[in-house]
Amino acid sequence: MISKASVRYIRISARKARLVADMVRGKPIDEARAILENAEKRARLYILEILNAAVANATSKDPDITPSDMYVSKITIDNGPMFKRYRAGTMGRAMQIRHRTSHMNIELDIRGQRTPGHQNTRTPVKKTEKKAGRPKIKGQIAKKETKPKTKKAVASKKGK
Repeated sequence: MISKASVRYIRISARKARLVADMVRGKPIDEARAILENAEKRARLYILEILNAAVANATSKDPDITPSDMYVSKITIDNGPMFKRYRAGTMGRAMQIRHRTSHMNIELDIRGQRTPGHQNTRTPVKKTEKKAGRPKIKGQIAKKETKPKTKKAVASKKGK
């Protein structure tokens, strides 16, 4: 990771912003800017602003780096708090309106370099290995044993 930038409490739903973020994830900076300038979504304005801030952070940290050397290594969009408002509903009720917000984070990296944090560290499990434990019995359900009711108990309840 060379640089990162973040912005919080943006007044757009995270679900809508993730559609745009998925388009630029893993792309070089020049290509990501071109995609964001031509996209027809409102979230592109916010993501383009964060991308430019991250590029400015990287160039201020190391002036030798150019935007053509970098790519978007990580971009996350999380849910923020909701602003709750009310409006009139049918039959005298009040209906709640939720104005959703989001937090956006972006990280840039140098092309050709992969940081250790972004590689897959999970080891695959072989299909032949099975979990230890009780064997499963198909078709049989364990029933709890109950005492059968006696005639005396049933007869005494009828009388009352």
